[in-house]
Amino acid sequence: MKKLTALLMACTMAVSALASCGKDDSTSGSESKKKDVLSGTWNIEDEDEIGGSLILDDGNLDFNMDLSEMIHFKDKDCIADGSSLGEESVKVEDDVISVSYNGYDLLSMKRKESKGDNYDGVYTPEGGVLFESMLEDLDAEKTEIVVDGENLLIQTNKIGTYEITGDDTVKVTDPTHTLTDEDQNEAEFKFSVDGDKLSLTPKAADSEADNSEEDSKDKTLNFTKAK
Repeated sequence: MKKLTALLMACTMAVSALASCGKDDSTSGSESKKKDVLSGTWNIEDEDEIGGSLILDDGNLDFNMDLSEMIHFKDKDCIADGSSLGEESVKVEDDVISVSYNGYDLLSMKRKESKGDNYDGVYTPEGGVLFESMLEDLDAEKTEIVVDGENLLIQTNKIGTYEITGDDTVKVTDPTHTLTDEDQNEAEFKFSVDGDKLSLTPKAADSEADNSEEDSKDKTLNFTKAK
């Protein structure tokens, strides 16, 4: 149970980090049609096993998150952190699939699109510890869960917007306030692109007193471009 609890806590932290990164990463030149050096799919570099990808395209910011290593389905069973929870942990009522374990409601999702007799398909999040923590930062109406074999992906469209405002500066609109303060809807980041590497540093951190290199590195978000 300790491993499962740690798993859920790690997911909560990772989702917040990814959502924040997503907005940091946003950058585009809609104003002057100059080349958008930030356009593309960027994989966040993180020690966690959760795979997150930010998609920057024409001023819009999306992100996908691969939770397959953390939790997925295998036949009629649910596998969490590599351990079987047992088929009895999974319940199907009408179009809603829910997973519970030792009294914990882990997830609940409603099927939008079926892809066979198994659990494969496209779903919307309904609740449970896993999705409730996610939906604190994400818009449920824009979020889909894709189950494909032993893969479980979270896909969220247009979580924010971005605009390149300088040679190394990008402004991000952050309506979910995962990156900005509650009274702010926008934030600026200093970015650097080196080949397939992208780094984003909050401008606020960059201008803090005693702006040490170590402090700046701690707040920098790093990504690798997907091939």
